[in-house]
Amino acid sequence: MLKDIPAPSIAASTPPDYSRTYFEHCADYPFEPNANHCPLVNAWWMAEAAYAAYDQFDEQGNARINLQPLRDQGWGIHAASEEHTQFIALESKAALIIAFRGTRLESFALPSLSNALVKPHSGDAQTDANLILKNLGNGIRVHKGFWLAFAPIRDRFESEVARARNHGKNVWLCGHSLGGALAMIGGWLCQGSIRGICTVGSPRVGNAAFAEKVIRSVRAYRRIVHHRDFVSCLPPEWLPVAIDPGSAWAWLNPFRAAFDRYAHGSDASLISGQQSSDVADGAAASLALADLAHDARAHFDEVMRVMRSGFDPKNPGTWPVLFDALSDHAPVYYANKLFNACAKEKT
Repeated sequence: MLKDIPAPSIAASTPPDYSRTYFEHCADYPFEPNANHCPLVNAWWMAEAAYAAYDQFDEQGNARINLQPLRDQGWGIHAASEEHTQFIALESKAALIIAFRGTRLESFALPSLSNALVKPHSGDAQTDANLILKNLGNGIRVHKGFWLAFAPIRDRFESEVARARNHGKNVWLCGHSLGGALAMIGGWLCQGSIRGICTVGSPRVGNAAFAEKVIRSVRAYRRIVHHRDFVSCLPPEWLPVAIDPGSAWAWLNPFRAAFDRYAHGSDASLISGQQSSDVADGAAASLALADLAHDARAHFDEVMRVMRSGFDPKNPGTWPVLFDALSDHAPVYYANKLFNACAKEKT
């Protein structure tokens, strides 16, 4: 019943997966809407929702991916999309799960290849790169690019949250990558109305004051990192970042520039690498040379597995991802490994 852990190919790293059955076996692992922490089963549900959010949905929640197991359990699905930002809303009688889409990958063609290559979506990449910190007051600062990306969908989001709360439902937020950052901003905007937040492979979103304020505002919070996922290390916490002074004229006086640093605000739940699905709370991937060398060899073995299983030089989807820091970010690993961790916990 455990899910397969795919070898690190470009195809495996590019969401969504149209051959996947999303929320498979969800009847055996029901969501816990009233939890006062974020149990593994809820983490799996939200990793699965974050993975599903990469597809293109219409307003009625229709998409190409297979969400039938979720519908069979009575969950409704709808979505909202404005400009470069999308969220999907999964709703039951007791809960509303809002999953924000992460940084998309878009294809581009080269004449010598039979299939397209992929690169980060240009609009999402601009959002990610806008590192300037926006001042929210009282020493609380947030990534300006993420804040601006949330703005077009803010009214829809706040309306969804208010409607669910008026019906006595608990609201949970989640997202992978950029989606995790948007979930944190959603938590900031609706403080007191959100039951829990679970981010997977999320970058840092603001300074320490921002992260701590959001985390304290919810009953359940969990930040999940898969092994050496490099996105969770961005922006670097040691990097001084300029604070937006609020006017173009202020930028002309560099002597008055102010700086702050990004922070996560909590320890992570670390998913182990390669074929393992162990989850350790409060852990981080070891940077000891012996462990780095061990992981490099293990990843090399995984790369060779890709090369032996249908590698085609003209089809980029069959190409291996050479660095585990890149491949570990793929949402399929979060979803499949958290499911396997749930299955092991249940037995």
